[in-house]
Amino acid sequence: LEFQSLAEGTVAVLVTHSNLEQQWPEIRLDLHSTIGAIKDRLYRHGGTGAGFQKLLLKQDGATLCELAPDDRMLGYFGITSGMEIHIVDTDP
Repeated sequence: LEFQSLAEGTVAVLVTHSNLEQQWPEIRLDLHSTIGAIKDRLYRHGGTGAGFQKLLLKQDGATLCELAPDDRMLGYFGITSGMEIHIVDTDP
């Protein structure tokens, strides 16, 4: 398994953005982080402010759910390594 070296409670996900071609593979996230904290972190990658991000959890190209509300922890959504978080910029 390519994700065996991850610490307990950590996942590695692909991050994509609605307005950018680039992707960020294997961004490591803590399952105990809130969605709001993850948005703050992803702001540093994509440049979209946390207040203008809608995060979608995807697997194999299909959207599973929106990651919301901001005070919910990432682990609530059943995310596993290899999934994708897609940032939708709501202020293009």
